[in-house]
Amino acid sequence: MTGQAQTNEEKRQACKLAKLAESEKPTIDRLWQIYLESKGDSLKGLTTDKNRYELHIRSTFGKKTPNELAPLDVDRLHLDLLKEHSSKTVSNVLELLRRIVNFGIRKKLCPALDWTIQLPKADPDSERIEILTDEQFRALHKVWDDYPDQHIAHLHQFIAWTGSRASEPLKLLWTDVDFNQRLYTKRDTKAGSPSPFQ
Repeated sequence: MTGQAQTNEEKRQACKLAKLAESEKPTIDRLWQIYLESKGDSLKGLTTDKNRYELHIRSTFGKKTPNELAPLDVDRLHLDLLKEHSSKTVSNVLELLRRIVNFGIRKKLCPALDWTIQLPKADPDSERIEILTDEQFRALHKVWDDYPDQHIAHLHQFIAWTGSRASEPLKLLWTDVDFNQRLYTKRDTKAGSPSPFQ
């Protein structure tokens, strides 16, 4: 009656505005959804990124905005992941988090951080190439020869001999193969441009 308390209409309006502000808050979850919408199906590794987000980022950081993150939060995630995952997986998860935050900053959805999400240095031992022994090579050939579905065996042989990613041979067309020069062209590569291979 004195006009000092909010009317029911004012309370409803204030509640509505608070909900709107919360829904537009640039949380990591919201930035991730906008990021996915902006990339569409063109994003390479989409399924893997979604899995990384759901398994490792959403529960820890989903409700936070980038500015609510602290370097210590990221360090804790890093250490927690290392308990059960390889350093490469840890690096991929942190890189995805950094990509989402940088996307939000570029699109002016959130202010820039005053610190950088650091990625762990690559383990040089994880990049080593191991050569099959003669015995292993013979065993692999026996598996290929005896495998009931020879289409799969031939696909596996192609991947093994060329070093292709598993999805690349499935995209090949006859026009991509030059039998005379013993070359084939990879289409829609991770790097984004076609390239010939011997």
